[in-house]
Amino acid sequence: MADFDAIIKAVKESELIELLKYLVAKGVVDYSKKGYEKLKKIIIDKYNEKKYAFVPNKEEANKLLKAAGSAIYKQVEMLVPRYRYIDLIRTGLLIKDYHEQNTAAATSRIIEIKKNINRRPNGHHFIKIVNLPATPFFTLILQYLLELKSSGYSEHQLEEKFEELVNEWEQSSKFFKVENKIEDVISFCQTQANINRKSFFILGMKSVSDMIESAIDKLTQENFFKNNEYIPKIVKITEGSQPRIEVTVSKIES
Repeated sequence: MADFDAIIKAVKESELIELLKYLVAKGVVDYSKKGYEKLKKIIIDKYNEKKYAFVPNKEEANKLLKAAGSAIYKQVEMLVPRYRYIDLIRTGLLIKDYHEQNTAAATSRIIEIKKNINRRPNGHHFIKIVNLPATPFFTLILQYLLELKSSGYSEHQLEEKFEELVNEWEQSSKFFKVENKIEDVISFCQTQANINRKSFFILGMKSVSDMIESAIDKLTQENFFKNNEYIPKIVKITEGSQPRIEVTVSKIES
């Protein structure tokens, strides 16, 4: 038993690949044997931690499995199937589900998950990825990528663009509210152009739709987009529970 305790201690401190090599060297290959349940759980937890950047409980593991079949995750898979952090999108969808529950317990679990992710190497980047699916900009960004795919972007180019958007979306996206003015929208567009942002996104609910559209019209009439080599695209969604306006502004490809 002392040897088994030593094995348990070693595997807890190992990365997954090294862990499996170590166990093979120790002759541990059949985890169905009695007494190996603890080893099996450690391996599963390490595998899940690598995929999702945290260790899910049983209920969360089932939700993550279900998320793989969701329409929005399927769209991500279609656009960037080899993206190395694609499973973190599922973590983001789980966090979005917790946000929608809007309970003290759900909020507490979100904080706990994000703390665990932040502790990991590259945790700051992982947090950016998992935050994205819970924002209203996620579907807008996926629609933009879909248009790029239709225009001939390769899988590799789409992956590079997705990584760029993951890194920049917090600065390149703006949700405008009723307290905002036309000048705020114009200022945001000017700021993005000044740093030569390749693409940026504007979103507002129905109550600010006319204001945002007026700002885009004003900039168009002043040749702002033409002079800065941008193309704005406006989409108004009038059906459903969240009528809104979505604006994607992208650089003209040379």
